[in-house]
Amino acid sequence: MNRRKLIRNYVASLLANSLEDVPVYRSRRIPIERGDCRAINVSIEKERNEPFAKSPLELKKRSELSIELIVTDDEDENSDDLIDDMTAKIEEILHFDESFHNLIDQCVLEQTETYFAREGEEERGMARMVYEITYFAIPNQTVELNEFTGARVHFKEGNGA
Repeated sequence: MNRRKLIRNYVASLLANSLEDVPVYRSRRIPIERGDCRAINVSIEKERNEPFAKSPLELKKRSELSIELIVTDDEDENSDDLIDDMTAKIEEILHFDESFHNLIDQCVLEQTETYFAREGEEERGMARMVYEITYFAIPNQTVELNEFTGARVHFKEGNGA
């Protein structure tokens, strides 16, 4: 399994175990049904590579970890309060294990965007949290060897060797 998938699955599992009453999806598509109150989506969007070491080649990878929330007004709380509470809880959860169990080196919250959209009769509140994660990786390198067909061996006579 590649590192991006491991990171995405780890974060989604961490959130699912900590926010038991909210479905967490590991892809960009949220199959939210009408009447669902809350959902979370975890994905990795952009990734930049920069050489870090030359021999063997090691890359410093910076990725955008995106966590998207969708909420609808609850009888007891409005969407703004739900979004604020959920984003604060997610920050707390990810801050507790900043290396994602040693999968990454650094995780920094870059921005949180909130917005609202109307879908039929329902108004949905949404938030997108973008974390920059940094980790180091050695790309899979394959070395092609020539087929061994034989060798020339020369012995020098003399000097008792």
